[in-house]
Amino acid sequence: MEKLFDELGKFTEEGTKLVMESEQTLTPIFKKYVEKGYNVREVSHVIGFGLFNVENMVCLKHIIESLKKKQNEQTK
Repeated sequence: MEKLFDELGKFTEEGTKLVMESEQTLTPIFKKYVEKGYNVREVSHVIGFGLFNVENMVCLKHIIESLKKKQNEQTK
């Protein structure tokens, strides 16, 4: 399995790319709401809390799909 952290807990090259890709995706969204007049800290909190929940849902869906796939392969 590929790693996003090295043995010292630092980002690997791919981990760094993932952070940069995330920043590029979030920057326009953040900017859009700040330009609409929303408070920078509120935007930050909403994005942070919202992404935490979204990330958990995406992760759980991926785990469930992987388990279902393995189960289907075992029943064949």
